[in-house]
Amino acid sequence: MHVLFVSDCTGKSKKRSASLLDRYAVRIASDAWITPITEEALNEIYTALRRSATRFTAVACYRNEGMKQMRLLWTVGSSSVFGHNGAYAVATRTKKYSPELFVRIISLVAQIAALAHDIGKATKHFQDDKLKSSAIVRDKTRHEWISAQVFRALRENDFLWTAAWEKVKADPEKESRALFAAQGLTYSLSTALDAVEMAIATHHLLFGPSSEKLGETPTPESHANRKIGEGTAETLYSPKDSLCPATISRLKHCTERLLNQSGERSTTYWRAAAIIARAAVILADHAISAKEYKHENRKYEHCKLYANSRKPSGDFAHKKGKQSRREMNQPLDYHLTEVARYAANAVRYYFDHSLPGLSQESVDKILRPSGNPAFAWQDKAVAYLQELSQLKVPTLIFNVASTGAGKTRMNAKTVAALATDRPVRFAASFNLRTLTLQTHDAYRNQLGLPEKEIACLIGDKYIRSQHTRDDEIGNDIQNDWDLVYETEEADTLVEMPDWLKELSGDQNKLESLVGVPVLISTVDYLVNAGEPGTQGHHARALLRVASSDIILDEVDSYDPDAVVAILRLVQMAGMFGRNVVASSATLAEPVAKALCKAYYSGVAMRAALKERAITPRIVFIDNMCDPSHIQKETAQDAYNAYCERIRMLVDKTLNTQSVYRKAMYVDVKQGSGNALEAFYDAVCTASHELHEFNRWKYPNTGKHVSFGLVRVANIPQCIYLAQRVAKEHKNIHVCAYHAADFALRRFLKEQALDRLLNRTKSNKNILDDPDVRKRVEKAEDDDVIFIVVATPVEEIGRDHDFDWAVIEPSSVHSIVQTAGRVNRHRLKEVSEPNIAILQWNVRALKNDKGLIFTRPGHEREQFIYGTGDERMAQNLLDNTSIITAALRFGSNGQKCLFAQKDDASINAMLETPLAVLLENSTKELQWASQWFYNRYPLRDKDDNKVLFRYELDNNIFSQYEITNIKEWVPKGTDIIKGIHGKRPNAWLCPSIEDLISHSEDQRNFEFEISIQRKELVNFTIEFDFDFGAKKGR
Repeated sequence: MHVLFVSDCTGKSKKRSASLLDRYAVRIASDAWITPITEEALNEIYTALRRSATRFTAVACYRNEGMKQMRLLWTVGSSSVFGHNGAYAVATRTKKYSPELFVRIISLVAQIAALAHDIGKATKHFQDDKLKSSAIVRDKTRHEWISAQVFRALRENDFLWTAAWEKVKADPEKESRALFAAQGLTYSLSTALDAVEMAIATHHLLFGPSSEKLGETPTPESHANRKIGEGTAETLYSPKDSLCPATISRLKHCTERLLNQSGERSTTYWRAAAIIARAAVILADHAISAKEYKHENRKYEHCKLYANSRKPSGDFAHKKGKQSRREMNQPLDYHLTEVARYAANAVRYYFDHSLPGLSQESVDKILRPSGNPAFAWQDKAVAYLQELSQLKVPTLIFNVASTGAGKTRMNAKTVAALATDRPVRFAASFNLRTLTLQTHDAYRNQLGLPEKEIACLIGDKYIRSQHTRDDEIGNDIQNDWDLVYETEEADTLVEMPDWLKELSGDQNKLESLVGVPVLISTVDYLVNAGEPGTQGHHARALLRVASSDIILDEVDSYDPDAVVAILRLVQMAGMFGRNVVASSATLAEPVAKALCKAYYSGVAMRAALKERAITPRIVFIDNMCDPSHIQKETAQDAYNAYCERIRMLVDKTLNTQSVYRKAMYVDVKQGSGNALEAFYDAVCTASHELHEFNRWKYPNTGKHVSFGLVRVANIPQCIYLAQRVAKEHKNIHVCAYHAADFALRRFLKEQALDRLLNRTKSNKNILDDPDVRKRVEKAEDDDVIFIVVATPVEEIGRDHDFDWAVIEPSSVHSIVQTAGRVNRHRLKEVSEPNIAILQWNVRALKNDKGLIFTRPGHEREQFIYGTGDERMAQNLLDNTSIITAALRFGSNGQKCLFAQKDDASINAMLETPLAVLLENSTKELQWASQWFYNRYPLRDKDDNKVLFRYELDNNIFSQYEITNIKEWVPKGTDIIKGIHGKRPNAWLCPSIEDLISHSEDQRNFEFEISIQRKELVNFTIEFDFDFGAKKGR
């Protein structure tokens, strides 16, 4: 390509930029250069310019597109010199920033809350005991609760410091009850001062109760009169000294301004205001507290109260045998004033539109027509969405295209096509780490997004590093951020606003994750936006959600409790008017209904803030029907439209689609006394029969092969089946695919399966594989079977094409999704079965009277799916033989019994949390209690991830333990026992020696296993060196 560079740098930047450009391009004027250049070299120039850029730098790069135009590719430095289309500014005029009224009101709420948030630190207890102690001191009553009490008393006593404290001290219990009076925080946020008090009282902890009790109103149990804690009524409610008069005067003035401006507004308004103001206070408190106070600042030299302390500086602080008392850091007046200043500005960050979007070139790449007839539906949908984009309203998009139809790419096209009036920014979230990386690669390699515009956030450091290593060798806050997340950061060379640079400080991750145009992440990060109890993580994730459209991939792959966490995220996206894409080929109607309700609730908060009606738009896209949309007043109307759309989709699918997946039902003998034995016999019978139906000739060998998937519900039966098959069937080459394996081996296994089972070119990748060829040629039998025994990690997002599959039933969703891994790329019409569904799962064989469709599955104690043969797969599935999404959605107005049971159970489990989220319960403020988030987490907190590793030096296993320190503790064979490997027919199972040849990093030999909380005190582990780890008997 040919490019033109134009510079308008000044000062030292002029010479520095010119020197750099002279090395790459021909100067054609004093401040202009042209050259033919590769994309790689152009990226080098961009990187070099960005790294040396200052506020005096201004360079624009244009690409010559022939007769069409000179297109602006990027600018570096000052954003005021070149317009968005590359035009040079002959003159500039600065328009005074005038935020909307609701932004000004929320800023005042945040400012007042910040001015009062640490007033409770003025007590004798805090100043004399807690602040100076080097040990952790737990308060009987937390300082933020005292702050809220004193703020209320100040208002009632004309902001007289002594009188306010005396009122609180006279009856602290009464003042606590006043905060939760009938007109206070128990039921709703009714006034501006309610929002202020909530932000003050909860800026460290949400209201109680924290235990998982349903239906509880907010209580102060987490804050006041705690069972364990120090301090007396005298020390907790007596100030050591007074704040400066200026601080109190400012607090009074701001409160009066708020009361004059706020007026009477709805509880919906104040809920939204409190959420945003509280997040701003948290951001400000963290940012200011991290600073070291310069005592040369004489403004606060007379202040005798302090907000925080620090470890002593100097050599004396590190002498052995001495435990030094902490030294004072920030004066309390300084802290309150600075946090208030910062918080007032931070509110505006949530409505800032200066964060960078994708370059026009990247948007064009995303929206480029596919050229493949199979994806022509995407081009039609893009054109439709671009027409819709003329009307600017919050939009919820349901992408229910079929498995393998290209939903991942269409999701990106959707947000780009709708964002015609604002920068294209989106965050795509996934349930699985490997799927996150897979999508990150697809966006970079298939869509061509440059590294500087995309960041990847995953929860597994090892997988990230190996993924990067594989690319390199050429194969086809706080610092607590690192405690939870690992990132593959963008190059952070996109121009960021000054406020984000200031907020990030030394945390480059934050600048990347909030500022980068496209974020690909596991959903664990973004759900914090809807979980105010996660404090700093919440405030930062909310910044991302406020400025990005959201893509939720396979949104129905979560358990109902986890769906609640997703709904909280969707509600926040609606509150900021962002578009949300919910993507799944099997999106259950109860989940779709809940998504509509959550989104409408969020948009209602936005409408309350804007003080005008806003009706969301619902868009439906898939690969079978023309795109359509509705704009209705209620979530129920939106849900009804979704149901009607699904009926159209199913009818068209059944009328036009050939048979690609045909099922048979396999009996499993009950009452044999050995459940796993009966299960194994049924799987083997089904596998051999499906092989006969679906085998194909391996060239030049005279032998037949097939590649099959055995989907099982849990890891123990996965490993058991692999062990038995490897031992008793020499013509079957078996691989166990699950989460409890060496990190390195799982990574290599996924890499191999992605390559082998990519059958877009039929069997070419399989035929080219030397290991498969060797195994086929050496086989004594004429039939050679390759089997992957896998847990549900296989059924979502893996782009694999098997010849056949045996399925242990857990839910209708899992059956349809697993079937989607069969005949996925080749789409050959079939007349014989290529799917076998077992009549009973392992849980039913062990105890058919208990829960059988659970963990995974939706059956619960409160909702049993029947008894006896009622729960047999063939009966639950109405003897259906053709497997399509119609099995999940139903056809001709009738769903199979399994789908009905799943839907009813999901509806029942979502009823209570939805009532809390939407404030439809009798006690509206339950969403501000910690129990709501503890009861409905994204990840099951009963499932404790225990981390082990194999020590290469001494051939033993160690467990990672967190006590006072974090360390690896060796474990004997009474805890974890190794089982020999190197079975000749263990497939894709590299040995320890093979793994070491790939990498000697000890982290590569770590693995996680889930242990129920009640089992933590007494458990054993068996590690099979071919097939991975499982809990012992």
